[in-house]
Amino acid sequence: LDWIEDRVAIVHQDLRNYARDHHNDRTVGSTLVVWVEAGELGSVLWAGDSRLYRLRDQVLEPMTRDHSLMNEMLDRGLISEEAASEGKGGNVITRAVGAREQIHLDLKLFEIKSQDRFLLCSDGLYNAIAELQIAKLLSKPYSMEVKCQKIMAQALQAGARDNVTFILIEPLESLSYAPQ
Repeated sequence: LDWIEDRVAIVHQDLRNYARDHHNDRTVGSTLVVWVEAGELGSVLWAGDSRLYRLRDQVLEPMTRDHSLMNEMLDRGLISEEAASEGKGGNVITRAVGAREQIHLDLKLFEIKSQDRFLLCSDGLYNAIAELQIAKLLSKPYSMEVKCQKIMAQALQAGARDNVTFILIEPLESLSYAPQ
């Protein structure tokens, strides 16, 4: 994990230098989510609003929490859950690789069970498809390739407003060529 943080710090500084040299010091950055498995222990490092979800027993659970103005205001008690559900300020990212002087990644450790599935994704996906629908798609007995095709198709059909990027991680024993 330290090695990953060190590499992200290098990329962060490279982006800052690039912005200074080529874009008059305007922000050049990216959100980030990194998943690491070590046997029965998993970890996630992230900055921004790219997310990691875990599907366990057909329940999709967010393993990350967006670094957004909305969440900061909630944490400080400046707005209520009801006001936050209206979504104002939710898309203002407060952390990203390359964005500020220093980069700070959050880290979370968690248990991995044999049938857990993981989804790393950008906001283009989860803003286009509801979490319940994502859980249904991931729970189907399709091959991984078909699941990915169906997720992408639904996001695009829903009119995704941003880049749709995702990685699906499934246990080896579940990888089969199930019917479409």
